[in-house]
Amino acid sequence: MTSFSRNQKTNAFLGAISDLLTQDKDTPLAIPVTLVVDGMLITGELISAKEFFEIQSNTAFLPIYKIAIQEGESIYFNESGEIRDEYAEREDEIPDYLWQRFIYLKNARYISGGSFFPSVNNEGVSIQVRGNDISAFSLTSFTQQINA
Repeated sequence: MTSFSRNQKTNAFLGAISDLLTQDKDTPLAIPVTLVVDGMLITGELISAKEFFEIQSNTAFLPIYKIAIQEGESIYFNESGEIRDEYAEREDEIPDYLWQRFIYLKNARYISGGSFFPSVNNEGVSIQVRGNDISAFSLTSFTQQINA
């Protein structure tokens, strides 16, 4: 759920792409992306939160996400992500963690000094990145072949 009044430190274009991925679809989408997060390069595939929590290594956290985030959002925000009328004049009552936007990646790797962590010989990891920590991005996923 998003709103123009929320996530003001998040790149609007990246936020819009993230929103597209969160819409219910029969076929999950994954968009190649490389992010600069607090000076660190992270490359992988941008996915929805739903798909992120369906990844085997993250399934244990799905009940926590549903209770802590999704149920909280449904209290304060409507289906389109706008603040519910009853909270429009009381935004300060909305918990800080519900204002955050997160970007979800699968098959992700950190890039440092031309090396990939985990290495390209191993499976990538799933990563949740806070949107306002992203200072730049490219809609491509870097590989050793591109960097060679």
